[in-house]
Amino acid sequence: MMTARLLAVLLAFAAGTGAAAAPARVLPGIVGDDDRHIVSPREYPWSAVGRLNTGSGPRCTGTLVAPDRVATAAHCLFNRRTGHPVRPESVHFLAGYGRGEWLATARAVAIRRGAEGPPGDPARDWAIVTLARPIGRQVGWIAPAEPAPGAVVGLMRAGYGQDRAHLPMAVLGCAARTTAGDRPVLIHDCDAVRGDSGSALLAVRDGRVVLLGIHSGHARRPDGTVGVAASAAAWRPLFRDWPDSRPPPAGAGVDPRPTRTVRELAGRTRRTAPNPSLEELGLLLRP
Repeated sequence: MMTARLLAVLLAFAAGTGAAAAPARVLPGIVGDDDRHIVSPREYPWSAVGRLNTGSGPRCTGTLVAPDRVATAAHCLFNRRTGHPVRPESVHFLAGYGRGEWLATARAVAIRRGAEGPPGDPARDWAIVTLARPIGRQVGWIAPAEPAPGAVVGLMRAGYGQDRAHLPMAVLGCAARTTAGDRPVLIHDCDAVRGDSGSALLAVRDGRVVLLGIHSGHARRPDGTVGVAASAAAWRPLFRDWPDSRPPPAGAGVDPRPTRTVRELAGRTRRTAPNPSLEELGLLLRP
């Protein structure tokens, strides 16, 4: 059991025929129990999370961080076949995607990257995609915030993993900390698999959901495998006038409070988690 987990979820791959079943297949990026849980794209903050599709085939997860900006990983927007970054016009973002439907969609008109190629440095593995339309006004957005140096922070993470490419899956109650020195990198223990690249590490501050980092991949260390993410500190200062996080407006067909998700996960709590605690998450349930 990894530290700081709320929930062990739902799906194990049972395979095999005959007298005995084959062992469950553990996907790379799942360490210990699989703590991902299917969530509804019609609940905020999951409505602000979506699929980022490119004309060259790769797909990743992205998150609206302003009405018309999406945060993702730079390596998601790189064509390994041609050796060039993908062009903005080939990128489409599907907000609140689930089972072939979505709440809002827009194509990209500009991309700013921390790295132009497939970066080996997670501190540079970030990209901000500017959309042609401010669809965040329909589905909400999650503003970036810089994590405090040296802090251990409780997180939520949601994305579209390879085994559930058409449904968002979230982890609540995982944790992250900043690396030593000035490098804008977060080390975290949130389960994340292929397809989850570019997904946001989310925290709760004063009753609002904020984005602290962008998942890049995993690294092996003597004490085990850890997730690595580009901290929002790497790119937030490059853009001016970030608007505060905002749930979708009334009448948009989206629940502005993750009521069902939070209550389901809270009901399965196994241990006390760090911030966001259930008390912090409870702030999201208030009208």
